[in-house]
Amino acid sequence: MPIDITREQRECVLREYLTVFFVPLTKDESEKIKKSIGDIGTLYLRGSNSSLKKCVAYLLLSKGKKLEYRYITTSQLLSSWLGKTSLFDAESEENLSHVDYHTKILILHNIKYQPPNKALEALVSQQIAERANIGLITLFLDEGDMVGVRKSMSDYNLRICDKTADEILVKRQTYTDFCPEEDPALR
Repeated sequence: MPIDITREQRECVLREYLTVFFVPLTKDESEKIKKSIGDIGTLYLRGSNSSLKKCVAYLLLSKGKKLEYRYITTSQLLSSWLGKTSLFDAESEENLSHVDYHTKILILHNIKYQPPNKALEALVSQQIAERANIGLITLFLDEGDMVGVRKSMSDYNLRICDKTADEILVKRQTYTDFCPEEDPALR
């Protein structure tokens, strides 16, 4: 027997579950994501912040049940690895590599504007590969272009989306300077 809840109650539940991924998502966008990405699993996906969030929101809602997940940024991962914070069981002797072995789905987000670090790509690659080896899912959201991570995921035969999140959602390009030659509507 279905439970009657108000729209506000529904939005409150979704906001609490999706946290940063609580974004508007149309049925058309959901269908495009389903067609391009399919089911949730270890995945490398590039794109803009808003498009990446829409794709993740769809994946988290696509099973029709609450999925256990954790969201962290690559700078948080790096900070944990450098010993500045503790995200995982880093204090324990068995997890000196700072890999999350407990969360079924880890959403790791490489935000475009963050301080560069030479160790970051190797650290992210290690996190994804070790989690994949024990059957845990890692969604890697890349606003930049971490070529080393893509290469390592390819080496491990892990899924790399061939389209960016923006291409999947066919996000319209905005023009700051009007140039008739570049405007697709005027061609």
